[in-house]
Amino acid sequence: MKEDYQEELIGVKTPLNVVEIQAPGIEMESILTRIEPINGVFNPEEEMEKLRFMMSRIEDRKEVIGLFKSKLSRQREAWAVCRNTIEEQIMFKPDLSREEMVGIIGIFASNYGFPPAQIEVAESLVDEYIDVHRRVIEFREKFPKNRDLLEKLSSVRISKAEAEGVEISVGPVAIEIFCPENVFLKMGTNTTSSWDMGYATQSIARNPIPYLVLNEDSPWHEIYSMSSTLVHEREHQKNKILGPRLYSTKEIETDVLKGMEKDILGSLVMKASDKLLRSTKLLGAKETLETVALFRRYKRARDFDERSLFVKACMQRAREVALNYVKDEIIAMKAEADVSPHGGEYNIFSNQDGSFYDYLQFFREKLHKDKGDKLWQEASQRILVDEYKEIIDNSIMAFDDLKDRGYSRKEVIALLFDKRLQEWPKTAKRLLEQR
Repeated sequence: MKEDYQEELIGVKTPLNVVEIQAPGIEMESILTRIEPINGVFNPEEEMEKLRFMMSRIEDRKEVIGLFKSKLSRQREAWAVCRNTIEEQIMFKPDLSREEMVGIIGIFASNYGFPPAQIEVAESLVDEYIDVHRRVIEFREKFPKNRDLLEKLSSVRISKAEAEGVEISVGPVAIEIFCPENVFLKMGTNTTSSWDMGYATQSIARNPIPYLVLNEDSPWHEIYSMSSTLVHEREHQKNKILGPRLYSTKEIETDVLKGMEKDILGSLVMKASDKLLRSTKLLGAKETLETVALFRRYKRARDFDERSLFVKACMQRAREVALNYVKDEIIAMKAEADVSPHGGEYNIFSNQDGSFYDYLQFFREKLHKDKGDKLWQEASQRILVDEYKEIIDNSIMAFDDLKDRGYSRKEVIALLFDKRLQEWPKTAKRLLEQR
């Protein structure tokens, strides 16, 4: 049952919402020995601008650039350790105060030159965590009976008998539900198989309550520990706070961007019944709306060069949306102590099999059904299949390279979580050059 794998997670048999062991201290002396401190504030963007301005007057450019790269890597490492330190404290004390968390940030900021903007981001993440944790606790207090809570979260009718077989805990950022197969399948809108081990989602409300559901009867749990599934689903919930979805438009040409910005205004007011939006898994995403706007510009374009610009922009935007979903799933899989049921194979994202992980199926097959459009089909193969797979493969290799070179699993996640998948290889290379 639940207690069996709680022991694996925190080293003691205790409900997840009760703390009976003392939180570990911050071994700052050890951290300072491992990661050399940075004197003064180091703002990478500002320092880069200074370098560009001074480069023609600098005699030993290699040494100056080397120092910049060293500081950049040290600060990123320190930022990762800072994040993990706060997370470890929260695991042992979910009600950790804002003052305590901000104090940890202050310790790292003073030793590793975090600029004001970075400190502000860190404090905003602390505030978001506190808000989510508060709402989760208040929700449980409001619905102390399991049956009431389950029905309110899922909008599904749960019988008294079904509710009796469910155990519920309050985790750091989510209500955590451990249930038999029949309740698991009943609550899960995207869950169709008794083999599914768990999922993370949130209630439908103005201030949604995050929750995760674990299937205690999944046959996979005869092989893979429940603790790994819990870690996996917790990582999904954590990503919603710490790992914001990142979208870049730098690959989209300026004139196309202007057209997209104009058309998106029309797309944003489209009715919810719009067929294009009801059909996609990515319903409601601003970036999906932008993709649809770009597609409509492509359909209206008559000049070949203009059509080429818009088809490229449309598919790159769709790919950005999908890669954010892939990144979230890769991080959750990599967070597990066990090998996932996928056996470490990440081709589930590029199999084009229409499965849950086939995030681009809609854009490949349903957005534009004209199979005779050679320009569209060629671009789709290049951008949504070949380049997409290459980005995913390279990002996974970058993650594994960092782990193989001495970083812990948690450290690698913290080092990469705020980077797009396309940026993981370069980030890993820079860090490893300074090891």
